[in-house]
Amino acid sequence: MTETLASFGVASYSFPVSCGYAQRKDKSNLANPMKAYALADLAAQHNLSSLEIPLDAMLPDLSHETIDAFKAHLMRITSSY
Repeated sequence: MTETLASFGVASYSFPVSCGYAQRKDKSNLANPMKAYALADLAAQHNLSSLEIPLDAMLPDLSHETIDAFKAHLMRITSSY
């Protein structure tokens, strides 16, 4: 049985502290913020239809190699869609 793709996705802007690009009220940062790969995996596990993230805040850098590796990861985890 194939699971149905959800009609909605996830945007990291809904929880910026957990993703590491905003501080708590006490100005502290989360010790282990969620990164792009982990959030993409979570979205795929729940069959969400989209993912919206600030690449510059959630990837180690914006080099072509890093972007290409992330694209390849997205293709792998969504190949069953």
